[in-house]
Amino acid sequence: MGIRSGVGEGGALSHRGERGTMNVSCSVIIPARNAGRVLGECLGALAPEPQGVEPSEVIVVDDGSTDGTAEIGRAGGAKVIHIPGLGPAAARNAGAREASGDLLVFFDADCVAEPGCLAALLAPFADPEVVGVRGGYTSNQRALVARFTQREMEEKQARLAAARRVAVVDTACAAYRREALLRHGGFDERFPATSVEDVDLSFRMAARGEKLLFAPGAKVRHRHPEQIGGYLWRKLRFGYYRIRLYRRFPGRLREDGYTPRLMPVQICLAGFLAAAAAGSPWIGATKWAAAAAAIAFVAISLPMARRLWHVDRPLALAVPALLLARSLAQGTGLAAGLAAEALSPWHGGLDTPNIIQNRRVGMPAWIRAFLGRFGGLSRRRPTEK
Repeated sequence: MGIRSGVGEGGALSHRGERGTMNVSCSVIIPARNAGRVLGECLGALAPEPQGVEPSEVIVVDDGSTDGTAEIGRAGGAKVIHIPGLGPAAARNAGAREASGDLLVFFDADCVAEPGCLAALLAPFADPEVVGVRGGYTSNQRALVARFTQREMEEKQARLAAARRVAVVDTACAAYRREALLRHGGFDERFPATSVEDVDLSFRMAARGEKLLFAPGAKVRHRHPEQIGGYLWRKLRFGYYRIRLYRRFPGRLREDGYTPRLMPVQICLAGFLAAAAAGSPWIGATKWAAAAAAIAFVAISLPMARRLWHVDRPLALAVPALLLARSLAQGTGLAAGLAAEALSPWHGGLDTPNIIQNRRVGMPAWIRAFLGRFGGLSRRRPTEK
């Protein structure tokens, strides 16, 4: 199921950007599955802004929910459409097909737009060369894991802010020209769960020379995972699907302008540490190798811990352990992805008909069963989109 053209007439939006005034229509699309606890607040934040920016329509795509997501969407003034649990990529594509706006704004259901978010997100489109814009995250959560996740986001956003263009557009808070989204085939529905479906689209666009930007003033308050299990499962799953992403875009493995530069080193060190620790009961020399890897890992964790020391001391003290857990989860996901690719290659190039034919390929059952041994992490969380 791909995206077909057929733009309708939406309400006009007049907005002044850096290159003058643009008169366009704007549709907000929110994919949601079992998002009843969070959707109301998300919709409530989309009230007209002081800058005069107001979407012509808000569309909630109910992706097979079993709670009151649809009812909450309608009560919040949104148009609700239904799809049978096909995943966030399919949900965004369904919303794009239904939308009438020239600009398509995507928010996740667990995100709350900060004042001025929509205006900041749309302002760069005054430049006719811009086809996509991403915003950033804030959070007011106090749980340790959520605070750590927000600091991760801030490190990535600092890299984005320093770049003239970006290649990674995260659709928790993003906007695209509808024409460009159609031209590039929409989101690849072969990604059946929240993973890298938005990065895949932005990589395809960047590979064609499209102009994608980061709008630091466009912020959403995001609900990060608060439990370590949910956080690590998310990292593991993203690592798994990134193998498929990098197979299509091998050049991005070296640099994507978003991933912290030390992260690949941390993943390799964590893997070496785990392997050396596992071998130490049988091979005495590996004890020293494990100790050396542990010391090296703590050393490369210190820059982040030092930055946090004066603003969040408890989190600073937990940084080495959290980074190690993150790296092990990512490495496990990458290893599982490599194994799955070796046994059942995912055929398809940059712009193959498979995207339009909706040949969905999920995590193989044997991989899910193996990963499920780690505390039941393979169970999908109820608020995942």
